Amino acid sequence: MKNVKSFPFLFILLFLFIGCDKDDDDSKTETKADLIADKNWVLTGHTFQENNGPVEDEFVNYEVCEKDDIYRFAKNGTYEVNAGATKCASTDPQIYDQGTWSITGDNLMINEAGSSSGDSFTIVELTKSKLVLSSTESYQGTTDIEVVTFSKQ
Repeated sequence: MKNVKSFPFLFILLFLFIGCDKDDDDSKTETKADLIADKNWVLTGHTFQENNGPVEDEFVNYEVCEKDDIYRFAKNGTYEVNAGATKCASTDPQIYDQGTWSITGDNLMINEAGSSSGDSFTIVELTKSKLVLSSTESYQGTTDIEVVTFSKQ
């Protein structure tokens, strides 16, 4: 009779043991490309700084129709920018920018379709819900730093 009473306990232990899988997706380390790809990103911040001067908030100057644009980076290395729910002009195309992207180390390279050169951004911060990119350009003795922040939609 003692064996019959312990059967449910053994069954529960067996169920728990089988249900635990060491290969859970949560334990895998996601690459930067995994964190960026196949998600909808919306621009939530944009700053500009010239020659170590004050940091200027450029995002406050964006039109409402620009603030809902959706940036999507596909796993196959292509990207597109969708005008979102609010277009700036009704005749504007829904997809207004597209091209290819790649990551090398902490650098995100964006190549717009039809362009012979690309734009390189430093990945400052990257989580499952936030992407912060920085771009530094020097020209004729002036150094400009732009930082853009995206949030996962």
